[in-house]
Amino acid sequence: MGRFFLLAALLAGVALAQPAPSGVLTIPFLNVGQGDAVLIPAPEDQSLLYDGGRSEKRMTDLLGQYGVNSLAVVAASHGDAGHITGQIPAVQRFKPKFFLNNGIAATTQFFGKLTAAVQTAGIQGLLASDRVINPGRVKVAGLPPPPDIPKINTSCPRDSPARGDTARFSY
Repeated sequence: MGRFFLLAALLAGVALAQPAPSGVLTIPFLNVGQGDAVLIPAPEDQSLLYDGGRSEKRMTDLLGQYGVNSLAVVAASHGDAGHITGQIPAVQRFKPKFFLNNGIAATTQFFGKLTAAVQTAGIQGLLASDRVINPGRVKVAGLPPPPDIPKINTSCPRDSPARGDTARFSY
């Protein structure tokens, strides 16, 4: 009898679940396998991709599944392949307005490929700092890396939410 009530309660919860109402921000954490990726949708095709996972193909497929037609900002938390590899096709395809980078030196092959794609596309690179960028109606406030992070990568595109930092988003 107890199982019946548990099953009924679960089914009732599923039946009551509904999509978020219009105007409510829903942030999908993308299943990229290994690594991280967050898609922050915004009006007027001003979406932000924060990290991209380890697979270029997986990210390409996910952006298609989520109906992404444009990205205004691509932000890399740090240069680890599990966070940036999927950003490479996103940068190449969508040519976002901004590439946010924490400025911490990274010498990986994938980071080199990503920064080359950013430079080839003519994307404005920004290093993490306490600033607000405005790719349209959306405002993105970034925070700088903690002061005890010693090395800045001077060879990468300039001026991102840093590893361990957060960003504030407002409409």
